[in-house]
Amino acid sequence: MKTESSAFEKIPALKPHFHTAVYAEFHAESEDALEEAVMGLMETILALGGSDDDTWYATTEREIEPLKAFRHAIPEAVNLLIDQRKRDCPDLTKLGTDMSVPDARLEAAIAMYDSGLRESGLESVMFGHIGNNHVHVNILPHSMEQYERGKSLYLSWARQVVEWGGSISAEHGIGKIKVPFLALMYGEEGIAEMRALKMLFDPGMMLNPGNLF
Repeated sequence: MKTESSAFEKIPALKPHFHTAVYAEFHAESEDALEEAVMGLMETILALGGSDDDTWYATTEREIEPLKAFRHAIPEAVNLLIDQRKRDCPDLTKLGTDMSVPDARLEAAIAMYDSGLRESGLESVMFGHIGNNHVHVNILPHSMEQYERGKSLYLSWARQVVEWGGSISAEHGIGKIKVPFLALMYGEEGIAEMRALKMLFDPGMMLNPGNLF
């Protein structure tokens, strides 16, 4: 897949044992402060079983470029993979979550995603913004049967996230796939109020027809 997109051209070679990556940037008013922050992080990495050899460093814009390329290539790779599978199953799409949880629930949310994916046997990749507890789980089905199983799993996660006081759509809006999840957060009364507001500003239903309202 690496030759199919320019998004992969600048990615450093990945070692076979690589599994999970954490991307962090430091900004400070002095070089001393930056060095202290980076060294502190390195101590944490080593204490958690990480390795200096497996850590990528960058101090200039030119060095940072491949790291950012790696970060942005992940969703690009997901989209390419689904495009390939759509040739055999045109109705197929990825199932990408957009949920966030309160700080105290992050560990439980990751455990929930891991156990659900493991039990379902569905292929997936996770990436996102760990700093604000907003991790995207991309379920990558091979068939519509797997797609429906993934959608059911997603709905069960959404129910739990709402119960924890989180959001079912923290960044990318509701779209079409997440329409049933909105009622989990706001109830039918809340949806009715949204519909009334829509009618107030768009009584002819001319804007964005065929969607939620």
